[in-house]
Amino acid sequence: MFDSTQKRGASALPSGQLIAYFCAEYGITDKLPIYSGGLGVLAGDIVQEASLQKLPFFAVGLFYQKGYFHQFVDATGQHESPQPIDPVKVPLELAVDEKGETVLIEIPIQDRNVYAQIWKFALPHVSLYLLDTNHWKNTDADRTITDQLYSGGQEKRILQEIVLGIGGFRAVERLGLEPTMYHMNEGHSAFLSLELTRSHMDSGLSIDDALAAAKKQLVFTNHTLVPAGNDAFPHEMIRTQLGKYAFESNLTIEKVLELGDAPEKPGYFSMAILAMRMSVRSNAVSKLHAKKAKDLWPNNPLVAITNGVYLPTWMAPEWQDLLKEYMPEWQEKMDDQKYWRNVIKIPPAKIWATHKLLKKKLLDEVYERTGITLEEDVLTVVWARRFATYKRPDLLFNDLEKLKKLIFSSDKPIQIIVAGKSHPADQQGKDIIAHIEYLSNYDLKRRAVFVDDYSISLSKYLVAGADIWLNTPIFGLEASGTSGMKAAANGAIQFTTPDGWAWEVDWYGLGYTLPINKAETHIYSLFENKIAPTFYKRDTDGVPRLWVAMMKETIAAVAPRFSATRMVHDYIDKMYNGSSK
Repeated sequence: MFDSTQKRGASALPSGQLIAYFCAEYGITDKLPIYSGGLGVLAGDIVQEASLQKLPFFAVGLFYQKGYFHQFVDATGQHESPQPIDPVKVPLELAVDEKGETVLIEIPIQDRNVYAQIWKFALPHVSLYLLDTNHWKNTDADRTITDQLYSGGQEKRILQEIVLGIGGFRAVERLGLEPTMYHMNEGHSAFLSLELTRSHMDSGLSIDDALAAAKKQLVFTNHTLVPAGNDAFPHEMIRTQLGKYAFESNLTIEKVLELGDAPEKPGYFSMAILAMRMSVRSNAVSKLHAKKAKDLWPNNPLVAITNGVYLPTWMAPEWQDLLKEYMPEWQEKMDDQKYWRNVIKIPPAKIWATHKLLKKKLLDEVYERTGITLEEDVLTVVWARRFATYKRPDLLFNDLEKLKKLIFSSDKPIQIIVAGKSHPADQQGKDIIAHIEYLSNYDLKRRAVFVDDYSISLSKYLVAGADIWLNTPIFGLEASGTSGMKAAANGAIQFTTPDGWAWEVDWYGLGYTLPINKAETHIYSLFENKIAPTFYKRDTDGVPRLWVAMMKETIAAVAPRFSATRMVHDYIDKMYNGSSK
């Protein structure tokens, strides 16, 4: 069923190895909007890279038939509506048995069994399996467990995570797949560790031996230290929802609670702690993240594997065509930093012409979506990612008078594009969106715009057409971030807090960094005194040669080092094979 031959790269999985990758969300295509932001898109990039490398790999998640949500922004702020998914248009294939009947998984929850069906999304060489409780054998309430991503409160969240972890493991068994390693991408799927233990107990092992055997097959990736990203449930909720399961599986509810007990939050069960305790190896998603994680979880050290992005998706086709002309082997050497120095040889005029074309496409797309015309010759700044207050989406808008001076400069103006969705329950994030939308309609009219309904398709325009990619998180809170990697691979100059992945780059000659302290004041002076003058300085052919030189250096430095190819090779070496290099 699985081809264990790898297409490229020095890292290899041993013969007979099969990786099962579990995640609560995946961003692969807008036809399947089961993602909210960076976590899901990162998972989608890993799945696509695994397919490209023909790895013995498959993925497991949930099928949210209402998707995440469509976003509409007006003067009052963000409004949400469902994103219904048509399985036929994706396309998804429903798993059936030998008789042609729907395969159903039984999942013990509270005092009942919940049934889940399995959908398959096929990539060229790997598959994504998605569980769905919208089946007639369930109660009306249980049919809605998997209806929408990150909707409802804690009780719905724990039900989704039981379906993902316990149901996902049972789906793997029912499909006849036999993974040698299970990868839990974030804590949402951590309950699968209990099911893996149960399966070893069913084979005759004692509970202690079964826990040890399960641990050898589990690895875990943590993506954030922010509490909102690490689910913790009251012990009583665990007793209520998993009591029946713990009894039937002979694990006992006391042992379950012990495995997930959160030292930093007494009386609560932490999904991240469960995943770390049950994994043979755990990793952070950047070097700085791993360093910061030691303070929060001193007894659970995390290996650093910095995120990367799937270049065939995120590099614009126009860039890929240009690379084929000057770097014909780029697709076979996506993580070869030495080979990518060949970018420097591309003539500046060709680099600039390609960028101008992609910038025009971005501004045309903005006009189609908003009716606002931005100017092609004006320095264009983009801030686009999931709206969360720690990412400081409004940092550039803090001092309106200084910003207006920049925007309406007579000889070196800037214009701003903002996009991103706030979680429906995040009122602070929604208030920031409303404020930016107000400013773009009044004080900053025709020089700033908020673009609704952030998505993979919109993001491709933004990362390809931006002059400056602005990244403003509070230092130490952005575990990695990936939007800047995508933009940098397209030559966008980075203007960033040295947080997450950006902490690992020497930005001298590549881009611009915001100081950790006083970023609120320095952001305007750097635009006025450094960034805008460099952008607007042109040669006799109209090419900003210093700017283009920075674009080349950015692509050469960032694209291979922060590619999904390098990332997946790191997972093979450091997590699946378990070396310490």
